[in-house]
Amino acid sequence: MESLNSEQLSVFSAYLKEKILEKGWSIKEFASHSGLAEKYAYRLVSPKRDFVPSDETLDKILKALDLPDAEGQYIVDLIILEQQAGNPVYPGHPDLPPPPSSPVPPVPPEPHPPAPVPSPEPVEVSWSHKKVVAGLIVGLIGGLLLGCCSSSVLIPIVCQYLNIQGYPYFHGF
Repeated sequence: MESLNSEQLSVFSAYLKEKILEKGWSIKEFASHSGLAEKYAYRLVSPKRDFVPSDETLDKILKALDLPDAEGQYIVDLIILEQQAGNPVYPGHPDLPPPPSSPVPPVPPEPHPPAPVPSPEPVEVSWSHKKVVAGLIVGLIGGLLLGCCSSSVLIPIVCQYLNIQGYPYFHGF
């Protein structure tokens, strides 16, 4: 039985470690929050713990973790049991107090479907924009068919044909 216990966390150590992790703390951070020596905090959650924490240590742990009443009372009950046994208590001990029931998380209300977003009014594209796009497409396709250099000649010719020399993006045609 002794070899089994040396590899397994006591009920108190396992519960303490779980609560420290729930807070998002490392053992080092827990030691800082509780005012315990870092080495001592590591020993509290070690499988090789062979001592029962004092009442002073218990107060520091409870203040640092700031647990709900039922969870704090569970830790107190575990330490009282360890004090009576004279050493750490492991799972399967006949006098273990029942763990506190975990609170049932509240069920979030069903979300309402989002309000329909009104569709934006269609944007009217001016004829000159359409002509520019058409000129670019015709010029590029013609350039592909006739060779890459011809596109630099075809685009201005198509733009002149479509009468878009005054379009602000085509200066110098």
